[in-house]
Amino acid sequence: MSQNFRILFSALLFLLTFSAFTSCSRFDIKNQSVNQKKIPDSDSEEISEIVLSEPSENKKTYAIVYPLLHPFFAETNRGAKEAAEKTGVNLILLGPLKYSVPDQIAMMESLIEMNVDGIGLGAFDPLALNPVINRAVDAGINVICFDTDAPDSRRLSFISTDNYAQGMHLGEITAEYLGNKGKIIISQGVPTQLNLNQRLEGVKAYLANFPEIQIAGIETGYGDDAQTIASIEKMVNEHPDFEALIGLDAQAGPSAAVVWRSRGLNQFLIVSEDMPETIKGIRDNIVTATITQEQYLWGKLIIERLDQAEHGIKLIPRETTSTRLITIDNVSQYYSEDYDY
Repeated sequence: MSQNFRILFSALLFLLTFSAFTSCSRFDIKNQSVNQKKIPDSDSEEISEIVLSEPSENKKTYAIVYPLLHPFFAETNRGAKEAAEKTGVNLILLGPLKYSVPDQIAMMESLIEMNVDGIGLGAFDPLALNPVINRAVDAGINVICFDTDAPDSRRLSFISTDNYAQGMHLGEITAEYLGNKGKIIISQGVPTQLNLNQRLEGVKAYLANFPEIQIAGIETGYGDDAQTIASIEKMVNEHPDFEALIGLDAQAGPSAAVVWRSRGLNQFLIVSEDMPETIKGIRDNIVTATITQEQYLWGKLIIERLDQAEHGIKLIPRETTSTRLITIDNVSQYYSEDYDY
């Protein structure tokens, strides 16, 4: 294992020093081609998603494979980095640039070949990822899922929000703003992610109590800004009489805010997560409300739980983290004027 990590660390050190990593860079981990990108961190403008400490034979090595390299996970990055430094372990951070189940599988296979000690995974597609998760477990690697689960795999535990409940909450807020009647559109995000499907189920379940609320359209942007803007524009054009948009993923808020500003829309915009553009949208009365999660805590818990599992401590199968509703009434209580990732 240490030789593989020395190779990986040397290659990354070279790239960080001489290539400065751009969003179109690529490198090869154990002959698996993997998209590379920097993701932001609270402590600096950008950090590499790969190695945060020099590999050592005397340290355990844990990896996090994100469902997507997206600014939403900047706080997860920070929590994992701090926990890794405190625990004294090596840390590898990986994730596809765009929606790509094959890339996620390739990353998992590379980590198995490198014989890391533990993996935290946000599974893009649980059906597709189940076999490689089970291969990791068969190889003696502890696997924890976070954010979005693969419940039929042999992963040890799942750390996340109760996404069905979050969907119910989104539906409740929307119904209140609409006075229990009206036409809505929904921006979903990656359609294979279990967490987003659970949120959608929660929204539908709550709104089923109000027959005068109609879901006119559901579109996905696959977590990509341009695609999400295009999908929202499509729904706005097809359903000009809509009264609210519900955003299920982190990208929906920033992308919808762009559409709202460019078109001068004033329909209710009820979204998810605390992307800086979303929080600014709340301050500017563009975004009506957002439900935020505890991404920093996810990163911290992933490393702590993997280390506990490595030392023989049995993990509980599910750890549920909390959410918070943010509106114009309380945004200043939780976010500074210059808030950014």
